[in-house]
Amino acid sequence: MKAMSYEENDRLEQDLLKAGAQVGLTEALELEDFPRARTFLAEGGIITVREIMGMNPLMLAAEKGQADIVQTLLDRGADPNAQDNRGSTALMFAILGEGSQTPSGHTQWSGARDMEARTKIVTMLLDHHANPNLNPYFYHGRHYRNPTTDEIEETALSYAQEVNNRAAVDLLIQHGANLHAPRLPAKFNK
Repeated sequence: MKAMSYEENDRLEQDLLKAGAQVGLTEALELEDFPRARTFLAEGGIITVREIMGMNPLMLAAEKGQADIVQTLLDRGADPNAQDNRGSTALMFAILGEGSQTPSGHTQWSGARDMEARTKIVTMLLDHHANPNLNPYFYHGRHYRNPTTDEIEETALSYAQEVNNRAAVDLLIQHGANLHAPRLPAKFNK
């Protein structure tokens, strides 16, 4: 059985909604219906349901820059170290965000306000013991190799370097990020 693409998943969700399907927290976040997501949380809804690619509500809220929802989820016990089907974490999604493509193919928000919002979410996740050294085995079709061990490696630190979020880099290092995480080409560190 072939896995669904993100686009196919989005179309399926829209078709189900048109057919009258109920929307939970995960779907509300995917559809960027943040008022509905906040209502769902206020009513004590389940916070652990994952979407088809394995992203949980914490990952979705972090990716979409919803700091208040991230904080509520963390306060309700969401696991900041949970990984999706590809091994990515809420910390990685907070750093990368969603929006325009970087030269290397990762998504990145634009503008100083968004960078500040991402950094705020990174701080929240780290304060709740997110592990900055978790390593997805695959992300956006690319792998990093550790120059010392030659193992495939991507970490929150390598992502923060790629999107040039110096504040996040500093926070990750302060919270124990491995400095052996590969450095990206100079063009990303301007």
